[in-house]
Amino acid sequence: MRFSRVLFPVLALIPIVLSAAPQSRERTTVEVVQVPVYVTTNGASARGLTQNDFELRVNGRKRQIDYFDVVDFASLSPDQTRDPRQRRLYVLLFDLVNSSPFSSLRAKRAAEHYIESAQPSDYFAVALLSRYNDIDFIVPLTRDKAVLRRAVASFRPASSADPLRLTVSQAERAVLVDDNSPELTELRHSGSGVAAELAADRMRIRTVDQLGALGDLAERMAPMQGYKHVVLLSGGFDNSLLLEGSPATTNIFGIGPAPQLASLAPQQTPMFDTRLPFSQRLMQKKFAAAGVFLDAIDIAGLRPYNEPPNESLHFVVADTGGQVVEHRNDLTAAMQRLTDSQQVVYVLGFRAQDTGRKQNTISVHVNGAPRGSRVAYRESYSSIPDKPSSNDGLHLADIIINDIPQNGITMTASVATAPNRATVNVALPGRELAALAGALAGDGAKLKGEALIYIFSGQKAVAFAHQDLDVRDAANVEIAKSFDLPPGTYAMKVLVHLDNDTLAFARKDFTIGE
Repeated sequence: MRFSRVLFPVLALIPIVLSAAPQSRERTTVEVVQVPVYVTTNGASARGLTQNDFELRVNGRKRQIDYFDVVDFASLSPDQTRDPRQRRLYVLLFDLVNSSPFSSLRAKRAAEHYIESAQPSDYFAVALLSRYNDIDFIVPLTRDKAVLRRAVASFRPASSADPLRLTVSQAERAVLVDDNSPELTELRHSGSGVAAELAADRMRIRTVDQLGALGDLAERMAPMQGYKHVVLLSGGFDNSLLLEGSPATTNIFGIGPAPQLASLAPQQTPMFDTRLPFSQRLMQKKFAAAGVFLDAIDIAGLRPYNEPPNESLHFVVADTGGQVVEHRNDLTAAMQRLTDSQQVVYVLGFRAQDTGRKQNTISVHVNGAPRGSRVAYRESYSSIPDKPSSNDGLHLADIIINDIPQNGITMTASVATAPNRATVNVALPGRELAALAGALAGDGAKLKGEALIYIFSGQKAVAFAHQDLDVRDAANVEIAKSFDLPPGTYAMKVLVHLDNDTLAFARKDFTIGE
């Protein structure tokens, strides 16, 4: 038995259109809800379905489909691939805690090959789940394949000076692989059953924290447009951690005891530990509210006949709208199978009503799907979502990469060129800054922030400069930064971020002549 309401993969996403202005911190009511639906037959997307093939229910009641669209990522036009709403976002999350060094190395090589063959509308980020239960982004969501390959190969940021990690320097390409915790292996050799259970409890607490980190990641992705995925590349945590007390040979909920734990303690009937299911449920709600779904790839590959199946990954993914790809030694093919099942999305839209609930359930039935098809969709949406803070680096990087307009404050930017050199000039009106500072903390208050200036050549960020802002009066703020650049065509992008969440963005294209 799998830890899921269904026995087959469920993929989903609910992009939520808010009625609030970009800089508002108020909580607003959802007006329109879009429910992308994936229909898969034998691992491939089913094509040719129409609106009449779908039945939508909200909180158990049938709802009219007010909007219907079909997006085939294999046949998007160049203009469509540049639309943030028509993209797929994949956060490749490498689990360094619950994976062996060899499995992590295989996952890295598979990711490198897969990124190289990705579609133009696919954006990737590379992140690590460490033993400190933090999710560390090596590079944010981008289409720059060179940056992505470097991030996967090294597992290290390219530039310590760039807070958004969009630029690449000549950093050492040392491979960082963190082995699975050795405590239980050492205890097994010492024959200490009590100590083994104490170690298992510590690992159980660590897993609870990791589920919390996954939920926080979903919340960080909430403001992004597109079809959002977190792909966990992991060997899974110890199955027996779902059981309280020393594991026995009994198979409960389809979970077999881990060999290293089973050999440590006397046999007794285990009890189900409620901490992990409770934490997983909290995580699942965050994924639903953010419109993100969680998939997992078992990087351990085919397992020996005497080892239990990897139920832990099914437990983590359960009810998040995601699927587990397992029993495959070819991890590149495993990644390809995952995205093949998401090649075509049927978008059902409906006008949301005030239901009086924060969480609302969604169910979709497909009448015209081929027999044996798998239907995937998000199972709920939030009526009153919280506005995420604009401080988050993922959100800021998304603005810069995709030229997303911001209207928090007036900003002018220009570029003066000379042979092998460009000077960027940025100006902010002092009166607007003083007014923002006064609204934040009263008359006479000062306002702090930062300006991030990037030079792009195509999709690649080739230069970066940073300027701290400290506004103390109504004087205008002027910034000038120079860059040494070879001849070519470039784009200057500047993002100003103030500590009251005010954002401003500008882009200027320019050319350095011979």
